[in-house]
Amino acid sequence: MKLPKSLNFSLKLLCIAVIVLGIFYRVTNLGFKFYWGDEVRTSMRISGYTEEEVIETSYTGEILEFSQLQAYHYPQNRTVSDTLSALAHHPEHPPLYYLSSRFWVQFWMQWFSDSVAVTRSLSAVFSLLAIPCAFWLCREIFADSRVAWVATALVAISPLHILYAHEARQYSLWVLVTLFSSGMLVRSLRRSTVKNWGIYAFSIALGLYSHLLFALVAIAHAIYVFATEGIRRSKTVISYLVSSILGGLLFSPWIWIIVTKTARTSEAIEEGESSVEFSFLVYRWFRNLNRVFFDANLGDINFILVLFVLYALYILIRENPRKTWFLVLTIVATNAIFLVIPDIIWGSRRSAGLRYLFASYTGIQIAVAYLFSTKFNSVKLWQQKTWRVVFVLFLTVGTIMGAIDLQKEVTWNKSDDKARFYIPAAEKINLAPNPLLITTEDPVKVLTFSYRVKPETQFQLFREERLPDFPDKRSVFLFNPSPVLQQQVQALPNTQLELVENRKDELKLWQVLR
Repeated sequence: MKLPKSLNFSLKLLCIAVIVLGIFYRVTNLGFKFYWGDEVRTSMRISGYTEEEVIETSYTGEILEFSQLQAYHYPQNRTVSDTLSALAHHPEHPPLYYLSSRFWVQFWMQWFSDSVAVTRSLSAVFSLLAIPCAFWLCREIFADSRVAWVATALVAISPLHILYAHEARQYSLWVLVTLFSSGMLVRSLRRSTVKNWGIYAFSIALGLYSHLLFALVAIAHAIYVFATEGIRRSKTVISYLVSSILGGLLFSPWIWIIVTKTARTSEAIEEGESSVEFSFLVYRWFRNLNRVFFDANLGDINFILVLFVLYALYILIRENPRKTWFLVLTIVATNAIFLVIPDIIWGSRRSAGLRYLFASYTGIQIAVAYLFSTKFNSVKLWQQKTWRVVFVLFLTVGTIMGAIDLQKEVTWNKSDDKARFYIPAAEKINLAPNPLLITTEDPVKVLTFSYRVKPETQFQLFREERLPDFPDKRSVFLFNPSPVLQQQVQALPNTQLELVENRKDELKLWQVLR
């Protein structure tokens, strides 16, 4: 039973309206949200600095003007070689996004003064490009425009994609390349030409240079090809192997950097490890799935959404030939299994981090889109109406949550716990006349402050904690001083310390009163 033409038109019109809203959400209030630690690291690296270099140049004990810290906000006096050197120091993050961001920021900062909005706008552009890529991929997989329209609407209004469009990190690029590369694979298998396979090879290299976890997408592609084409010396399989190898070879320079920086890569991996209970993982998995579609606090009701997604995957498999459903399933499963299984065995928590499973969640959105598209053609009219209502509910909740998130300065992906310290602490500094912030804290924390405080603020940074001289007629603040330094300050004549902001005894701001 096919949908009437009027209903097809209404469905398309609804999807177009939602897509327009999704575009609007992605480009609105880019500079408004809290600029958190990972984004500060992005700015440092595209500016050509490592944390060690910031310490070397600025942690001298001399009083620094606010403008002197602007050098770490966006590229000014450092070269592209400096940026590459800073990126090579952190090889766990491939360079494509950061190099693109450097050139992007350098160009647009000639006309705009808001470095936060300019830096984030590149992620917004990548997220915008992912919208037509989602449509194209679904057309390639299903040859059905209705599935493509529904999937595009779900991706466009997804709170997950919108929030990370406002994040100066590489995740929007990863999503874009995952969609594009998967679409090129399907097209190349259907039309095995040198041009198509060449573009596919290039997309593999782009994906690997975007995020190391794109390797799991490439593995999913390999599983799909060999499962559908068989392990044989066919022209198609050989073309695929040549393209994949070529894509890997294009990435080999960065592989060499990773190998030569093994200690740093291992350190970065270990930073994400911590032992957690299995129940915690299950809770986070369910909650993260909610954030893909609703970003609402549903608690145990998230279990219903999990069942809904499993049903969507079941319908996808039941009603399509293997060549159609297997690519979506392998992308979802490969990304998830490689993170979930180690967490279950060793009690680690990487699979609890939503940003590591973008490929899986994007595949799930495609499966859900196919479910809706299929159910719109149910034999019974009441079933059609019910599924239309459910689809509209998905879009409505996504639209509402997107509008709400636009008004929030702090969202869950911005390290909301730490933001609850930095924002009020910076407000206290901004209320004081002639403020001076003294600390030995690491550059990321100091620079996080520098995005919040007024330009009149000065900084005095030390490598090792010692009792500084407090200038007269200044409002002096100490950021995370040790108990020993606190005692030394309070022992000074006519001097007291007042705790003005505290977050879980981990982040503290004291004001020196004399």
